[in-house]
Amino acid sequence: MYKFLKGKLRSKYFKKILRKKISLGPNVLPRNIDGNIGVNMSERVRLDRLEARSIYIIREAYKHFKELCMLWSIGKDSTVLLWLARKAFFGHVPFPLVHIDTNYKIPEMIKYRDDLAAKWNLNMIVGQNTQALKQKKTFPDGSVDRIACCKELKTNALKNTLSGDWDRLTFDHGKKKYVVDTNKEAYTGVIVGVRADEEGSRSKERYFSARNQQSDWNVEDQPPELKEIEENDVLSYIGQRYGKEINSIDELISAREEGEKLPEDVAT
Repeated sequence: MYKFLKGKLRSKYFKKILRKKISLGPNVLPRNIDGNIGVNMSERVRLDRLEARSIYIIREAYKHFKELCMLWSIGKDSTVLLWLARKAFFGHVPFPLVHIDTNYKIPEMIKYRDDLAAKWNLNMIVGQNTQALKQKKTFPDGSVDRIACCKELKTNALKNTLSGDWDRLTFDHGKKKYVVDTNKEAYTGVIVGVRADEEGSRSKERYFSARNQQSDWNVEDQPPELKEIEENDVLSYIGQRYGKEINSIDELISAREEGEKLPEDVAT
């Protein structure tokens, strides 16, 4: 019944837009290439459906997983995922956000992470392979190649952070700094923003991809599933949401460098 009414109301709303019976601000509808405000109905409806499905999945994951977390790399995909999580729970994110700090992120990204964690009252968890950094198992300024460096600073750090085997840092909102997390429980569910068009192996991921206790994944034992979200969808979602046509992440970066003010949750 709710979906039916929502569909009728949405249809009526868009008809009013087309007949120019209501006025809208510049950030409600996307702009065309020539700068005029316009709306591509089929694209907007498609993105609305992707958004609704994503919100439903996030809510279902929270319902069924006791120790749930979400990975946040501070990139565009996971930042859109963070926005969807806030939308799913009316501005509140009820599970921890996990960031794996390789110590190679630019300082502005780390500042952005911490500023947003404080502003949105996020349960921010940070994991890091401190031993590898101390032993200089890094690239190019260390003793290993690029692949080995990624395994140490990303893969091993992620596994041990999720399992709780290594110390995790949590943002203390009272002290405004990171302290050692006293919760050593392993996360049993992890929400990740991966796209099928980004890398070959990721095209085999499903909405719910089971791992064993060693974090191993039987790629052949996966149910069939249609993949719909690609990079263009992410960029279109950001563009439609903020009334700005965006064709690549470079446009976001160049816009910021040129001094254009962008919304805080996409200005990374």
